[in-house]
Amino acid sequence: MAMLVVHHYLDEPMDAGATPPKRTTVVALGFRNARRYAGIMAALAALLYATLGATVHPAFFLGAIFTAPAAWIHFRIEPTDLKSVTRGELRVIQLGVAAGLSTAPALWPLLPIAAVGYFAHLAVAAPPAELARAWRKVRATDSGPRRP
Repeated sequence: MAMLVVHHYLDEPMDAGATPPKRTTVVALGFRNARRYAGIMAALAALLYATLGATVHPAFFLGAIFTAPAAWIHFRIEPTDLKSVTRGELRVIQLGVAAGLSTAPALWPLLPIAAVGYFAHLAVAAPPAELARAWRKVRATDSGPRRP
């Protein structure tokens, strides 16, 4: 659910200005509070995973391990910056998929197939060149693509 808030950050100006206004969480709460809301929701999910790990099955501890960093990422996203939102959203999605799959031991044998499929998807659905490295921070001294 927190990832969906991130998905709406960049649309906020258009959503707020639409007729009638599109009422997303980001429009309703504003950037600052929407970021807090998303971070708190992810932190609560990590706590829920940990509680389920202690009471239901230890595999849920893996869900907590993958979800806790997602909460931290939510608090660090700059909602008005395209690269920050793109990088943060991708990381949150990756951690969410990992958390979900990690809690289902019966699916663990399928993880290599899922990984191959994910990397094949990334190879085919590459982002535009200006966002190609948005998932990682680029040093300010980088002036463009590296040449061999």
